[in-house]
Amino acid sequence: MTITRPPSFVVESSENGSLVMRNIILGPPCWISSSMSTTLYLMHYYIVFCGLCGAALIYSGFDAFMFSAALHICGQFEILNSSTETITDEGGYWKQKHRIKEYSKRHAKLLALGTQLNEIVNFIIFSELISNGFLICISGISILTSIKNGNVDNDDLNFGVRIFVWYMGLFMYTFVGERLSNQAEKLQIAIYNIPWYNMPTTIARDIQFIIMRNNSPCHLTACGIMNVNYEAFKDITRLMFSCFSVLKLVLE
Repeated sequence: MTITRPPSFVVESSENGSLVMRNIILGPPCWISSSMSTTLYLMHYYIVFCGLCGAALIYSGFDAFMFSAALHICGQFEILNSSTETITDEGGYWKQKHRIKEYSKRHAKLLALGTQLNEIVNFIIFSELISNGFLICISGISILTSIKNGNVDNDDLNFGVRIFVWYMGLFMYTFVGERLSNQAEKLQIAIYNIPWYNMPTTIARDIQFIIMRNNSPCHLTACGIMNVNYEAFKDITRLMFSCFSVLKLVLE
């Protein structure tokens, strides 16, 4: 946006005189008084610019934290999956018992971490899904309106970039949620493939409890309303296009 709206001092002449038009990052040029001095104008421009940079860093920082935390948990689930190969019917009762105990402790800790992560980010994900979907619809309508009126300019390029960034943000949330839930669900198959049928009854019962514990899945949710995964991404996309069509008809 800053590239397409650099500081400028455009003088538009008309029959009634001349008018100074000055670019600003957010909003139309008419928001800046023509009587404002050059120094104040530049101060206003760069204060807004710094504020937007700070907001972008905060926004990106949260996304990076959420993605790294979720992918770290996914990696730990994968390691836990591969560790089931060490749980065999060899080594005696107490050795088997120790392996199952260590596995169950680690599994419970990962499920707790997944639940805590969801509690931290679920409301933020919900607000991101709502706001990004709405802004994508509005930006798309703005582009179509400009094309229809034959008035395509740099602002339409900004809208196109925004749509891409917001849509990729939606996809990244659903990608992380899908990967997290898939890795958690794979544990059911991995633990079932353990040769529990050759183990003592008490250890087989412990394995059964672990399988039952896996019935409580690990998901990222949007305020508990919906699981954030690929299916949710398709539903959100379908809903956005429906809202886009309705808004387009209203404006026409």
